[in-house]
Amino acid sequence: MKIGQEITIKEDKFIIDPLSEEVIEINAKDKAIVTKIGVMYLTGNAKGKINISDKSKIKGYDVDNISKRVTKALIDNFPDMFEEYMEDYEVTKKDLEEIVYDELKEYI
Repeated sequence: MKIGQEITIKEDKFIIDPLSEEVIEINAKDKAIVTKIGVMYLTGNAKGKINISDKSKIKGYDVDNISKRVTKALIDNFPDMFEEYMEDYEVTKKDLEEIVYDELKEYI
């Protein structure tokens, strides 16, 4: 697994929320992303929860997916600014992703 990698859960399972000690069902086909401390669920009953995992299983970074998520977050959080910039400079979302990718690739 790589930090930033999106994964699809392959089989139903249960996790225990370390704060509330609540048992949460994870369904096959739920989506998650690998973070520096474990797996954060993006869909389903555990959406937003992080399951702390064995860090030795995490090897490297999914720079491509991280660059896509950073670009999406910037556009979603500053829609007017990025829409205007992209129109004025004839820049596409893919162009922005490539810029972010190149910078990340240089440093991580």
